[in-house]
Amino acid sequence: MAAEADDGEFAGYLRNRARDLLSNDYESGDASWVTGRFKNLNAVIGAYETYDDELFGNKAVFGLSLMVERKDDTVALRAAMKGLQSLEDALPYAQHKRVPRRNPGWHLRRDRRFRL
Repeated sequence: MAAEADDGEFAGYLRNRARDLLSNDYESGDASWVTGRFKNLNAVIGAYETYDDELFGNKAVFGLSLMVERKDDTVALRAAMKGLQSLEDALPYAQHKRVPRRNPGWHLRRDRRFRL
């Protein structure tokens, strides 16, 4: 498989999510997505807005978001964030927040479209 050779973790996530959709049990794919370190692509796939309908039973809306990492923009964002603490310290109030230092591979896990 081309996806397996290029990005094994992403391919594993896609396999887990496909199994999840067939079984209606999303734990495996969720775990793969949260812990995955995908190279160029990221996908959010699943049932959203689930609720019980008194007339027809359980309903869900399914969705897919496919995101591509733009390498040049990612490098530029990392460089811009290096000066973030000095910008915070220059603001005109006494209580300055401390900007946490993150390792270069850190990801925002709630919305992985923003990959730092």
